Amino acid sequence: MRRMRRRSCDGPPSKVFGKKNPLDIPIDKLRENQVKLDMQIGKIENEIAEIDREIALLFERAKNARSKSEELTIATKIKTLNQRKKSLQNTHAQLNKQLMLVSNLLIIKENEAILRGARPRGNS
Repeated sequence: MRRMRRRSCDGPPSKVFGKKNPLDIPIDKLRENQVKLDMQIGKIENEIAEIDREIALLFERAKNARSKSEELTIATKIKTLNQRKKSLQNTHAQLNKQLMLVSNLLIIKENEAILRGARPRGNS
């Protein structure tokens, strides 16, 4: 059986945020992380779409290949692109898990701030 490697975003939040307690991270820093993750995810999605376009073009070229040698060369390029795409998809999944974690922490922190503001004042 193949062993699955643990990803940095799997497991407890300390794997993502280091030794720091995630609830101690300021809201501004969490929002900054959220924006960075969104940008990284967008770049990866664009790169995956570009790879898909390249693969489609290579398949068209393969249909018109003049020799077996040319077909094999194109097939190798397609295989390489598919491996790159798979790697990007794994990274995409990891970043989405991290984004979900950061988003959930933001919700917790924002609700905490609301609750702190809504506490009844003492009788003074």
